[in-house]
Parts: sequence; C-alpha cells; structure tokens
Amino acid sequence: MNLLEFKKRISANKTTAKNWPEIIRFREKLEDSKENIIWIYRGQSSNKGLKTSLERTIKDYKLGKEDPFDIEFVLTDRFRRNLTTVDPTVSKDLSPVELFALMQHYGAPTRLVDFTYSFYIALFFALENFQGNSPTIWCIDGLWFQEQTINHLGITEKEFMPGKCGKDFKKYFMKVNGKSVKRAVYQLTPYQLRRWTQLVGQPERQNKL
Repeated sequence: MNLLEFKKRISANKTTAKNWPEIIRFREKLEDSKENIIWIYRGQSSNKGLKTSLERTIKDYKLGKEDPFDIEFVLTDRFRRNLTTVDPTVSKDLSPVELFALMQHYGAPTRLVDFTYSFYIALFFALENFQGNSPTIWCIDGLWFQEQTINHLGITEKEFMPGKCGKDFKKYFMKVNGKSVKRAVYQLTPYQLRRWTQLVGQPERQNKL
C-alpha cells in the first residue's frame, strides 16, 4: 500500500475509550466480528503517528539529505560484522527481514515497527509509560493490509513471502544494484520469530512522511 494512503486509512476511524469497561467493549466489538479479519495491534504512549526508529534517527542526527538506503546499509553492515560478538548462536545466513528483526531486538535503528496479535500486549505498551498524554492502540486488519500492498506493488507471484523468502524481500523492498523502489509498507512476520509481528516500509527521509 502507498505510504500516504496507509496514513489516511489508519487515521480515518478513531474511537476514544475513557475507562476500562469501554476498552473491553471496544475489544469485544473488534474481535467478535464474523468477517475474515486478522487484527494486528501496536500500543503507543501517545497519539503521534507511526515512525520507525530509523526515521527518528535520521531526524535526530539531521541526516535528511542522505539516502536512507545508504544509511541502512552502513548500519546493517556494521551489525553483521559484529554479529558473532553480539550473539554467537545466530545463523550467518539471515534474510534481510530476520536481520532487521534482530537489530531491532538489540535496539539498533531499523525500518521495522513492532506490532502484536494481542490486543492486551498492545494495551500494556500504550499504558506502560503513561504520563498524561494520549495512549493509543493502532488496530489494523492484517489480511486486508497485505492485499492492498500486493496490489499497489503489482505483485503477481502466487507465493509471495517476503518474511520467509529473502529474494522476495530484496526484489520489492531493497534498493539493489541502483534500481528504484516503490514506496510501500507491508505486514509480515520474520521466519525466525524473535519478536512480534513486524510492519515494514521503505526507509524514508523524515520530511517525506
């Protein structure tokens, strides 16, 4: 799905809960639907938009004029070279998604945003550092979201598995050999699951969002 369209869609329908019973009723209404929906959730301590740690790093270090793919390459290259020191048990043949997930696990900036299949886990993170802001839970229909992105990218492969197949991820989400990459975000789960579901997008400059 196009990034701007995604931003509009997820902001279109908002529900405010003022107490615990209202939160429970919202969850029940959401998950008791008879439709074919697989919800994915993200809890945040404020109602600010979805930003990757890579985007925040680019902004904080004022790297907006740099190619974000180049910044990402330097970070992943440095991480790979130190991987055996960080975790000697990790396979050296990680797919790009698995590598990003592992970097995210250790706090390195990546293009990933953590999501979970559990409403209550998202609720925990929304309230964990609550300081009077606007704790927010993002609720996205994962199946619908994947379908929209596949159509946006013009994907025709019957078995499109970028979370498990490295070649699929590189073809559509990596800037390999100077080829252009269509701006998109996609919901996937790394084959080696170390964290929760990941929402992945092209690394973007902060001022383009």
